Parts: sequence; C-alpha cells; structure tokens
Amino acid sequence: MNIKIIKNIKGNKKYLYTIFLFIALFFLTGLITPFILKNFSNNWNEKVSDKIVEIENTSNKIFYLKEQKLFYTTLQIKNELLETLSPKNRSYANLIKLINAENFNNYSIEVLAPNGKLIAWNKSIAIPPDNILPLSYPARHIYFYESDLITYLTVTDTILVENEQFYFAVSLPIEKKYKLNTSYYIPVSFSDELTNKFNVDFNIYYSPFAEKERNNLIYSFALLNTNGEKIALVSFNKPLLENSLNEISIYSSLIQSLLLIISYLLLVPAYINEYKKLKFNSLKILILTLYFLIFRILLFSSKDFFDFLIPDFTNPAYFSSKFAFGLVKSPFDFFITVLFTLIISIKIYRSCKRFLLENKEPKYWKYLKFILTPFLLMLFLYLIRGLNASVKSVIFDSTLRYFKETDLIPNLSNLLMNLNVLMLGVSIVFVLIIISLFFFSLYKTENKKKLIGGIFTVFALLQICGYFFIKLQPHPLITFALIFIIITLLFIVSVRIYYLNSNSIYNYFFVTIIASIIVVSQMNYFNLDLEKESLKTTALEINRSNNNLLEFFVNELLMDASGNGNVKSSFLIQNKNYNALAFQIWSGSSLQKESLPSAVVIFNKDKELIGSFDLGLAQDAILDKKYLIEDYTRPQIFELIDPELPNTSIITGYVPVKLNDITVGFISSTVKFDLKNIGLQTVPNFLSSNINIVNSVINLDRIQIFIFENSKVTQIFGNLYPSLDQVKPIINAQFSEYNEAWIYLNLNSEKYLTYVLKSQVDNIDKIISVSVLEKDLSWNLYNFFKLFIVQSIFSIIFLIILILLNIKHARFTFRTQLLIAFLIISIIPVVLLAIYNRSVVEEKSIVAVSQGLNERSKYVEDHINSQITKHSDRTLQLIFENAAKELGISFSVFKGSDQIFSSKQQFYDTKIFITKIAPIAFYYLNYLNYRKYIDEDNLDNFKYQTLYKKITLNGENFIISVNNAFNKITVPFSVIDADVFLFGMYSFAVILIILFSTIIANRISYPIRKLTGAAKSIGQGDFDISLDVNERGEIKELVDGFNTMAREIQRNQINLAELERENAWKEMAKQVAHEVKNPLTPMKLAVQQLLIAFDDKKKNFGSTLKKLSTTILNQIENLNIIASEFSNFARMPLFKLEKTNLKEEISKTSDLFLDENIKIEFNTELNEATINADATQLRRMMINFIRNSIQAESKKIIINLSQVRKEYQISIEDNGKGIPPNDREKIFNSNFTTKEKGMGLGLFLAKRYIESLEGNLSLVKSSRNGTTFKIIIPIDIKD
Repeated sequence: MNIKIIKNIKGNKKYLYTIFLFIALFFLTGLITPFILKNFSNNWNEKVSDKIVEIENTSNKIFYLKEQKLFYTTLQIKNELLETLSPKNRSYANLIKLINAENFNNYSIEVLAPNGKLIAWNKSIAIPPDNILPLSYPARHIYFYESDLITYLTVTDTILVENEQFYFAVSLPIEKKYKLNTSYYIPVSFSDELTNKFNVDFNIYYSPFAEKERNNLIYSFALLNTNGEKIALVSFNKPLLENSLNEISIYSSLIQSLLLIISYLLLVPAYINEYKKLKFNSLKILILTLYFLIFRILLFSSKDFFDFLIPDFTNPAYFSSKFAFGLVKSPFDFFITVLFTLIISIKIYRSCKRFLLENKEPKYWKYLKFILTPFLLMLFLYLIRGLNASVKSVIFDSTLRYFKETDLIPNLSNLLMNLNVLMLGVSIVFVLIIISLFFFSLYKTENKKKLIGGIFTVFALLQICGYFFIKLQPHPLITFALIFIIITLLFIVSVRIYYLNSNSIYNYFFVTIIASIIVVSQMNYFNLDLEKESLKTTALEINRSNNNLLEFFVNELLMDASGNGNVKSSFLIQNKNYNALAFQIWSGSSLQKESLPSAVVIFNKDKELIGSFDLGLAQDAILDKKYLIEDYTRPQIFELIDPELPNTSIITGYVPVKLNDITVGFISSTVKFDLKNIGLQTVPNFLSSNINIVNSVINLDRIQIFIFENSKVTQIFGNLYPSLDQVKPIINAQFSEYNEAWIYLNLNSEKYLTYVLKSQVDNIDKIISVSVLEKDLSWNLYNFFKLFIVQSIFSIIFLIILILLNIKHARFTFRTQLLIAFLIISIIPVVLLAIYNRSVVEEKSIVAVSQGLNERSKYVEDHINSQITKHSDRTLQLIFENAAKELGISFSVFKGSDQIFSSKQQFYDTKIFITKIAPIAFYYLNYLNYRKYIDEDNLDNFKYQTLYKKITLNGENFIISVNNAFNKITVPFSVIDADVFLFGMYSFAVILIILFSTIIANRISYPIRKLTGAAKSIGQGDFDISLDVNERGEIKELVDGFNTMAREIQRNQINLAELERENAWKEMAKQVAHEVKNPLTPMKLAVQQLLIAFDDKKKNFGSTLKKLSTTILNQIENLNIIASEFSNFARMPLFKLEKTNLKEEISKTSDLFLDENIKIEFNTELNEATINADATQLRRMMINFIRNSIQAESKKIIINLSQVRKEYQISIEDNGKGIPPNDREKIFNSNFTTKEKGMGLGLFLAKRYIESLEGNLSLVKSSRNGTTFKIIIPIDIKD
C-alpha cells in the first residue's frame, strides 16, 4: 500500500513532500531537543557509565590495531632476517639493505649479535643496545619504551641460526614529548589521538607501575598488551554533564542546519521546470539572484555547521574581510559568495550576449543604448576598481602568504583561496566582457574598414578612459600599466566572442585564463605593496622597546614549566636527561615559535647546572646561581645589562620548582634581541618557525637595516656597510609630520627602496632605515608563475568539465584528430623537456651541496692536521673544538660507529639526533673502503645531506661528518625555484600550444570541412553549390574537381530529368494511343448502327438510340478517365508523408552550412516538433531559403521555431540586401528568378509543398536590411 502511494507521487510533488518532511523534522528536532536534554540529565549517572565503558573499549581497540601493526611488521622482519642471516645468504650488505628498506622507515630496528653487540641498525635508534639485553620483557611481548624525547611501542625477539641466537628490537613511535611549530614537524601522539576522538583530555602514563589517580573527576584504566600484561595506564577526564548537554545542543543545531539547507536545495528540482518556462531572462536572473542571496544568508546563519564539518576552511585567521557587507569571514565564506556570484554572472553573460548578438532590437533600444553608454563606461571602470579592491583585501586581510611559501603546490587553505580569487576574477571578467560587447554593438556595419575602425575606436576609448580614471583618483589602487594590460586582455577575448565564435565552449576557458592572468598580476602587485608596508612595520618594531614582549615570553615559559606535573616529577628521576627536558620546555614555548636566540637552563635543588638547551646565547644563557632564590613561588624576571652590547636586550628569569612546597630545582630562561639576531641565522632550519618578531612578510635576508644615533651608524643588519656618501640621503631625508620618509638609496650600484623613521630617545636623535632591493619588488615571472600554475590547473579542470558536459554533441572530426595529433606531438616534448630540465637542476643542486660539504670537510681535515703538526701536545678533543671555533664549521667525528665529538653537541645530548653513524655510510666506508660517502637523511620532513669522510689522525682511523642541516650551503637555483619557474613557463607554453594548435588545426582542416559540408549538401539535394576556397596545390585541385563534379551532377540531373520526361511522354503516347483506340471502335460501331437505324426508319429507333447512346457515353467516360490519368501524369509526384521532427530537420540542415561564410542561429524552446511531412522536401525547402540568403549577401540568418496553438510557425530572417519592391509579388511564381543561373522554381515549389501540408508560406518584410519569411504548418496534417 505504501509503495503504491509513493509511486503515485510524481513530478514536483515528490520534492515538495520531501521539503515539507524536512521542515517538519526541523521543527520536530527543535521541539524534542529539550526533552532529550532533560532525559539525559535525569539519567546522567547511567549515561556517564556507558560513555566511560565505550571510551575504554574503543581506546583498547585503537591500541590493539597499533599492536597488530607492530606485531606483523616484526614477523615480516624476522622471516627476512632468518633468510638473510643464514650461512648461505649471510652478508653485511644484505643485512643493512634489509634493515634500511623504505617500507620500514617509520620504525626503529636494531639487530644484536649473540654477544649483545649492535651489528645493524637503521637511521632511528630507539633503545640503546645496553638497555635491550637483558630483555625487560619476554620475547615477542609488546611493551612501551620511553626514550628521552619519544615513547616507543616496542617488541624484542630472537632468531636462532645454527645454534647462534641473535636478538632484534622493533620500535614504533607512539608519543613525542615535544612539539615544534615548524613546517617540517610531524606530530605523533597517542594521547592527542584519543583526545581528538572523544573530546576529553587524555593522559597516558607509559609505565606498568603507574597508579590510578585519586580524583573522582578522572577515570583510569590499565592498557594491556596481547599477553594480558599491564604496560601503561590511561587516564581521562570523566565526561561532565554540562559538556555533554552542550554537545547534544550543538548536534541538534547542526541537524537543524542540515535539514534547512537540504530543504532549500530541494526547491531547485521542485521548481526548475517552472523556472525554465519563464519567458523573460531578466526575471530569471532576478529570481536566481534572490535565491542565492537567501541561500547565502542561510549558510551564514549555519556557520556552526560548517565550523564542525570543515574547521580549517572556516578559520577567520586565514582570511576575514568586509567584502560583501561582512558576509566573508573565512575562506569558505569567500568560496560560497564568489561561487554564487560566478553562477549569476555567467547567467547574465549568456542572456546579454544572446541579446547583443542577435539583430532583433526593440524600437526603444536605439535611444536607450546611447543613454546607457556613459553609465556602462563608468560601471566598466568601477568594476575593475572593485576587482582591484577585492584582490587587495585578499592580500592584506589574510595571514596566508601566497608568494612566500616554498611549496610548488600550496596547502588546502591556500589552494581554496587561489580558487576563490580565480572565481572572483572570472565573475567580474564576464560582466566586463558584456559591457565590451555592448560597445561593439554600437558599431554594426558590413563595411570591413568601418568595422575595424569601430573596434579600434572602442579600444582607444576604453584605454583613454582607463588612463583618466587612474589619473583623477587621489589614491589609485593600481597603475596605468596594469589597467592597460587588463583592458587589452578583456578586449582580445571580447573581439573573439563578438566577431569570431560566440558559442564556442572554449570561450569559457579563455575567460578563465584571462581572469587568471589579471588576478595573479594584481595579487603580485598588491603583495609588493604589502612588502613595502612591512618595511614600515619593521622600523616601528625595532624602534619601540621589545622588552615587554620578551619578558612576556620568558614569564610564559617559566609559568608553564613550573606548573607542568611531568616536568616537576622529572626532578625526582635518577639519571634523567635534563638536556632533553630543557629542549622539551623550550620547544613548547613562544621562544621557539618566534625563532629568537634563547635558552632554557635547569638547576637541581643545590643550584647546580644539570641540563640546558640554548640557541645562539652560549654563556649568556647561564644565569649566575647567586640570583636563584627558592623563597619565590612565581617567576622572577629581570634584564641583563652588557656594557659591550649597549643596543642588545637580554631578558632572563627563573622560577623555583616545588613539589609539596619543597623546592626540587630551578628552571631559568633567557632571550636576547638585537639586530644581528633578528634573522634566522642562529636557529637551524629544522627548528625555525619562519616567523620573526619584526617582519613576517619579507624574508629578512632580503632586508638591509641601518640605525643612526646623532647621525652616526651604530647598528647594521644585512650584508652591506654604507659609506658616508651613501648614508647622506637617509640623514637628509625630507621627513613628514609623522617623522617618516620614503627614499631610494644607491648601494653598490643597485637601487634600494628605503623607509626612514626618525625619533628622539634621551635627547639622542635616532634614525632607523629599512631597505629592500628595488628589483626584488618588481613584477617578476617567478611570483607570477607560482600562482599561475595553480590557477591554470583549475582552468584546465574547468575545460575538461565543459568538454565532458558537451560530449554528446562532440564529433571526432578531422579537425579534432589534427588538434589531438598536434597536442600530442607538441606537449610530450615540452613535458619531457621540463622533466629533463628539472632533473638537471636537481642534479646540479645536489652537486653544489656535495661540493660545499666536500670543501668544508677538507677545511676541517686540513685544520686538524695543521694543529696536530704544530701542537702535538693537544688532545684530539681540544683540537676538534678549536677547529669548530676557528673555522665556524659544524662537524662531527666518529670512531668506528660511535660519535666522539660534535660541534653541535647539545643537539645530540638532547637526543634530537642519534650518536650512531648512518648505517649505510658506515657500510660503504668500513666494508667497501670508500674514502667518502654522501648520505640522504631526514628529521621528520626536514631533508638534509651528510658527507662522511675517512681520515687518519695519529695513526688511528676516524670519520668526520659535515651536513647542511647546520652548515647552510647557498644553492644558486634551488629545486623549488626550478619547479616554479620551469613548470610555470611550460604550463604557459602548453596553453600557447593549445591555442596555436587549435588555430593551425582549424586552418588545415577548413578546406576538408568545406568539402564535407558541400558533399552533404549534394546528398540532401542541393546541387546549386560551388566552393570558393583560397588554397593552392592538391587542395585547390580537389576543390576545382569537386566544383566540376557538382556542375556535372547538376547538368546530368537536368539532362536525366529531360530524358526521363521524353521517354515517359513517348511511352505515355503509345499507351494513350492504345487506350484511346479501345473506346473509339465501339463508339464507331454504335454510330454506324444508329445511322442504319435512322435510315431504315425502324419502329424501335427510340430504344435503339437510347441503347447506343448509353454505349457511346460509357466509352466517352473511359476516354475521360484516360484524360485524367494523363493529367495526373503531368503533375508532380505525390509526397511521402511520415512522422518527421521539424526541429531536428531544421537543425540538421543548418549544420550543412557550418563552414559557409554565414552565421545561422536556430532558436526554439520546443523539445520536439513532430508533423506528418516529407523530410526530404523539408530539407530541400530550408536549403533553398538558406542558399537564397547567402546569394543575397547575408552574413547572418536567424531561424525561430515556435508553437502557436495548433500550428508550428517558422520565421526565417536574414540581413541580406533584400528583394526589390517590384519583384516581391512575383517571387512565388513559377520560372521567376533574379539570378543569372537558376530555374526559378525554388520558392514556387516551396510554397506549393507547404500548401500541400495545408499550411502557408508568406513574405513578411523585405528591405535593404534584410528579408523575413514566415512558414505556418498545422500540427495535425491529414494524410
């Protein structure tokens, strides 16, 4: 029964019922939510118990999956080790290759010999070999191992090979104890994974001896391995009633938002048919705009729903603007707004284009268009300004740095913003094109010279207006050069649309490319403005005192550290690595995020130094223990004054660490700020956040900073030291009322844009200048292609979608085959060349790094040998330290596989790096006797190269290593630069290839398409056709041959028709003669009998006369029948009536003239128009009308098909030279023609055929501007 009811709901009703259902659910959700909340509150104790059980069970399942992953990996490694360590296969090379296989990169693998010595390892050593044996857990039992910085899920196992027992340990990182705000850091945290899943705070104690907390608000459970052994304790905050109620309310609100959005979307299929039936496009656009406006407001009110669904895209920190009356508060808001705008602009474009390109103009239009001209001209210019303002907002109101990021493909938020800007550009470009088409429509003429003059007049007018528009603005957003480029690009695509091909789907692709070029150019231009403003920001930041901010950083770090339970308990652990603890404290602070020279130092309760981590401070980092006072409970902050560094701020502080009011130690932190260290030179790249305290827009290596006090240079940042003449423009700058100035400096024959700020401090005149190289601020290809690559991908995807949507209408023509062939032949070499060039750049980059490392290793080796020769009494440790200090090169020294020295020892003491040599390098150097080896290594996503080199010192073998993680090596052209430039240039080349391939393919295939169309026309019965193609060679011979063939066929058709007519008449004459003789004989006998009877004066003459008269009349009737048949023979044959789709036949006939020099526009709103007619005659009639229009010098034909009551009406309108008034009454007469060639039967036969269908053909109007015919055909034609 229910199924029958559902089946009976058809059409729009099913959508309306669905909408009603969703709205009812919307209100029902709002009504039942309070009852759910009340019920939830009343049964909270039971609910919370169920929730806790669910959390515990799910957490165990998640951990079980991690266990299984480790277990199966271990089993795989064991099986491969058994084979590798077997006597027949045993080789160190195979062992190293196995352990360092790429699929095991996420694991730490260590293999121990039977004597417990480490014999093989990969690049991550989780457990020191001394801690593996004796086994803490039985073999194949999984447990947690806590290293200094990472907790591992570990399993140890044994391998028995010929009575020798090997050991191996496999460890999977489960929890990092530190967090870094860098682009390289990969977070690993089991506790955070559980926290994010259940929205409650988790704390995991990775120890089998951890005890449950005595807190009613916290629930704890033991984490068991597969053997049922406790290996950790998991604690989490019990769900609170208030939080759970809020969560239910939020989910209820989300459900309501979803129901409302779906209901509103269902209005589209519910009313789409009614929308399509609307006659006025302006009304359609108005309704569409109103629909999107309400939808946009609805989405704005449903912000919480999208915050929950896509939080990264709704983050206002990325972008928030006053654009669109405050509706744009995030990248997603921007996306929705410009998407709706794009759809509306495309609708406006299509409607206005159709109106402007057709010849039908309302009577009032010729007056209205002159009134609209100045208004549209101003609208054109202000739309460009609006686009400029919007793009400027994207740059200035966003924290995303579109040109600063190094990745070729940006992150998702950046990608979305690029798509948003492209859609915004396309939307406005469509409207600007419509205005351009309007200006073109003012110059309608058939004279080519006047037409070209009109086109260039429009171009000049727009450029002149653009110039004065920029000139008259007090604060123009862009330069005249940029608006000139914008107008020129718009002009090019508008000319293509209006004069060349208005209906091509490729127009949309060209519009997206033009829009991309415009918006990327604007983004680059406004980014330069932002960089200029950043110079001012830099000067202001340097000028103001930074002590308050630095004190805040130090105080924040000390407060967080002293309140951290794990940190406090660490002071009670024996043999604790406090260097690693200091790094953990530093990594989670703002000091790391700001990439400032800073340090964290840890003292025990006796004020003895037990651990530290510092970057660029050295002795400045260590606070004198005399300042440490345990009586305080809060951080103590103060400034250190160094007379030798008067312009340097050093802020330090400490806090006592207390457990149960007993001091267990001290934590100290220091931060330093001066010009020499505001860059990132003191912070390695793998620890740098790429954020600095004075400028987040420009990389500081591009900036030159000079500080003057009383006209003397006191501080310099950068690689230039100005001369006295060079600094005069700074000192003598014309300062504004705000004590600032913009000037240009010439330094080393290069031009620098400089911002100068003047102030007075303690009666000292202080001037700060911040400069950046002018050419760095110029519009450049690198920045352009960086974004153009991304937007080109969007444009190509858009083109593919358009092609797929029109695939049903696509034809695999000769032109298409040519185009595909050209693209394959052209693009493949370009792609291969791009790949080759990139590989060359990559190889050269590797070679440059290798050479740089090799040179540094040689310097180190030579310096060490020199010291040994000159100072034989020095220890190797002292020699290594002197080499590092005097050369300024970071290096490490290994003896065997163990590190014995590093100039960056603190990074090894904190266990950021392992102290074992890279296993593959060790194999090549020790087993294959390589002199040196370069190894690729990584720390999370930070990749670096290390050169290992064998040296001999005092008769002993050592290995020195130099890497580019600590030694910055400048590469002239990096791989990232190559990617952007090469792929940018080649993507642009591909677009040009597509453009020119299309033109060339079209040019080559044009004669073939003309021949194909002409052949089809002949096949349809149009023999009055002649090709005029300006070609040479074989194509010309082919065309001439075709024309000759067409004339021969036409002549043969005429001769054949005449011959058939003569033969038919001869045969007919014979037959008629024979048929006529048959009735004449009885008639003759009847007359003879009648004469005889009359002469004999017979009595029965009357009856005889009557009888003979009847016979004669019957024979006369036979003669009459013969005469009628003869008359029918003289008429045209009967037409073959069948079901015919009028719309389809007109469309097919129009397609025959695609390659003619005429534009045929067929308009109809009918899906089909079926009548009983002869399809062949219909096509011949339409061919005749089109051919007549072409011969009348028409350039455009408009065919309209419509239904009026019970008849179809066809209007055929052209813009030819018209029919002379004297001939208009004769055009339907037989044998009337005004052409030199022709029989004058076309319109006569057409009218005769239409009348045979009980229809009508008439001439509506004709003038020098064109001719219009009207055809009426009834729908129900009787057979």
